Parts: sequence; structure tokens; C-alpha cells
Amino acid sequence: MPEPMLIVADFKGGRHLYNTSSWGAQSPYCRCWSSSTRNEKFTTRTCEGGGSSAVWNDTANVHVKDSGEEYFYLEVKARSMMTDPLIGRLKIACNEIPKTETEMSLKIYTEKGTEGGEVHLKVVMKTVREAERENASKFNTSAAPAPVQPHGSDGMSKTVYQAVARPAPAAPAPASPAPAPAPSTAYH
Repeated sequence: MPEPMLIVADFKGGRHLYNTSSWGAQSPYCRCWSSSTRNEKFTTRTCEGGGSSAVWNDTANVHVKDSGEEYFYLEVKARSMMTDPLIGRLKIACNEIPKTETEMSLKIYTEKGTEGGEVHLKVVMKTVREAERENASKFNTSAAPAPVQPHGSDGMSKTVYQAVARPAPAAPAPASPAPAPAPSTAYH
């Protein structure tokens, strides 16, 4: 059984995106998934009014059960009132995704097969164990050296610490009294 993998995709943005909007600027967002996670699609935040360019700065972690058999899917859509029209999409075999973090621009294609623009991202595929080790080391403070306080010639600390008081959360506003019922205009 193949080792489970994780695709880490850091979506930077998109450019030269196909315009699906006939009224105003479109608001693009990106979705991605693998063959085994098609029911758990990651969606970036929407770049409101981005038009043919978008900035997302969102990171997706997409699980892959079998990198030799699965695909990585990416779609760029435009947020709208009714349905979100497709700007462009792509499909990559998971075993073609680099094992070292790589910055790249990928071309996306419309439903008609024409160029739909490009998506700029950093992407890497790693084992789930590697990802867990990296996350554990990011938050491990036990190996950090103890802070050393610089002292002046008199042995006193020369560092000034400022306490910052956070404001207390605002109390909820009192409920306003219900308006008096309007006089009846019905005739009896």
C-alpha cells in the first residue's frame, strides 16, 4: 500500500484571467482537490473585484492516498449571485508534483479549451509523516535557548518593558424596547 501524501499548495494569485462577467469586475477564487478528496474541496478567499487579476495568499493541504494513481485538480471561478462561472481549470498527475517546494505559474483553460489565464503558486508534495514532523518542529520551544537579559555596568537591566492593557470586551448593547403597536385603522 502506498504511503499517504500531502500536497501543500500556497496560492499567491492569478493573472490574465478570462473575464466571465458582462457587468462590472469579476471576483475570482480558486478551488483544489485530489481524486480521493473530491468531496472535500479547498476554496481560497475571494478576491473581490479582482477582474482579470487576483491575490489570494491562501495555503491548501490536500491529502493524496495514492500519488501514482491520483490527480490534482485546480479551478478558478468567479463569485456571482446565482452560479459561479468557471474561469479556467487544470488537472495534473500527482506524481508530477515536485517533492521540493517550487514556485510556478500554471496555465488554466476555459471549458472551450482556450487559455483562461495563469495561477501563481508554491507547491510541494510530501509524505504525511514529513508534514507532521515539520509542524511539530515549528511549535517545539523546548529546544529554544532561554532569553538572556542584557545588563549595564551597574547590574541593572537596561531593557524597558511596556505593559499593554487590552480593552475589556464591550458589553452587549441593551435590548431596545419593542415599539408600541400602531393604532388600529380597521372599522368595526
